[in-house]
Amino acid sequence: MVHWDKLGLKMAAICIILLLSILEVTAEQLTLTYKDFDELNGVCSYDNNWCGYANRYGKAVVYGYMKKEIEVPAGADELDVTIHTCCNGWGEGLAVDVDLWTPDSAALVIVDGEAKEEKISKSNVHHHSYYKYEFCESFTNTFNVSGKRKITLEIRMRDGARLDFQKAVLKFKSKKAYLSVRSDPNNAEVFVDGKKIGLTPLDCEVKEGMHIIEVIKESYEPYKTTVNVKAGETKIINVHLERNPKISETPVSPPAKKQKRQKSAKGLQLSL
Repeated sequence: MVHWDKLGLKMAAICIILLLSILEVTAEQLTLTYKDFDELNGVCSYDNNWCGYANRYGKAVVYGYMKKEIEVPAGADELDVTIHTCCNGWGEGLAVDVDLWTPDSAALVIVDGEAKEEKISKSNVHHHSYYKYEFCESFTNTFNVSGKRKITLEIRMRDGARLDFQKAVLKFKSKKAYLSVRSDPNNAEVFVDGKKIGLTPLDCEVKEGMHIIEVIKESYEPYKTTVNVKAGETKIINVHLERNPKISETPVSPPAKKQKRQKSAKGLQLSL
């Protein structure tokens, strides 16, 4: 049986925390509850249940809007915003009372003024309300955040809509793809799709998709491969170049040109 002392337990806890933090950074994902928003207006929450419906811990019913300023991770091009509704039971989701419905009743997910609408139609009705999404369902909208360092996220209701809000999950993505090429020996030429990019060791940005990679060095056999690089991925290529025995490293000097002999008139004798 293994016995853990206090120091061992502390070290294990620190390792777990560090591992979780590494995973969170790698995923570039952020989860927000209503408590994480900077500005709340017309939001009924478990902490301030003025509407009488936010009766579970962590739940909020949004009648107005919520805003938050968020930093964009370096290299991110796109942002997926996924809104999760509460999972307590029927009567929760994204809805509008029948008496308040208009053709423009909707939830708006807004990033820096760009709004994505989730309009509520009259097709699904119960609890005297029209529903776009039921309890425990989620919906996702995608935004372009290329070149931005900060954004403002806003979740806003329009024309009587209400949202039983549990959390918002933000996932930052990159369309960029990268190559990391290493060779033994170094200083080999790297060609991508027939175009010279540089010498190894080399790190470069490419478009996502299929690429032909060539690594060439004098006196060594050339290396060629095809790779598929996905957006946000760094494709690592390690190459061991084989020496070509048919090619000498010491350049051979061309043979000296033979000088043409000129006949001298003095060397000719006339016999009579």
